[in-house]
Amino acid sequence: MDYYAALMRHATDPDDLTVLAVAGVLAAAVDEGGTERLPIPGLDAEETHWLLARWFPDAESSLGLYFGASAADKQRRPSYDDIALVVLLKAHANPAAGTTTEIHCISHTLASACAGSKHLWQELRLSSRGELSALLNYWFPTLAERNVYGMKWKKFLYREVCGSEGLNLCRASSCGECSEYSSCFGLE
Repeated sequence: MDYYAALMRHATDPDDLTVLAVAGVLAAAVDEGGTERLPIPGLDAEETHWLLARWFPDAESSLGLYFGASAADKQRRPSYDDIALVVLLKAHANPAAGTTTEIHCISHTLASACAGSKHLWQELRLSSRGELSALLNYWFPTLAERNVYGMKWKKFLYREVCGSEGLNLCRASSCGECSEYSSCFGLE
C-alpha cells in the first residue's frame, strides 16, 4: 500500500507544507516499521493519535493504523541527537505558528526525519529545499534566520545543536577554509 498517497487522501490541506512533511515522515516510518509500531520516536500513542486526527482525519481507521500499548513497545526510542534537535527546535518555535502540541509534534517529526540518510527535504518528501526553508521559516523563524549562508538544513541543525552544547566538530576555523565546504553548501 502507498501510505503516503493514502494519508494525503485524508489530509486537512494537501497543499500545506506541514501536512506534506508529516505525511512523508509517517509514511516512511510505516513503510519501514509497519502499522504495529509508533512511527515517530518521542511521540507516544496518544500524541500519535492526536497528530493523525489533527492533520489526517479518518486516516487512522481507514488505513488500519491502530497504535496501542504494544506499538509503544516496538517504537524506536529517540536518540540523544533526536532529543537535542527537539530541544533546539522548541527553543526557536514560533508560538503564533501553532499550539504547543503542534510544535511538539512538528519538532519530533523533523528530528525523526533528520535521522535519515537523504537530504532533509527529501526525507520529508517535500519537492524542494525551498519548501523546507518555508516550513522552517514558518515554525522556527528565529532558527531559520540564523542560516545566513544557506548551509544545507540537516548540517545546519546539527551544527546548531553542537554549538549550543559548546562543541565544535568542524576542523577549519571558518566554513570558507573548510575542505568539506561542498558537503555543507553544495547543490542538493
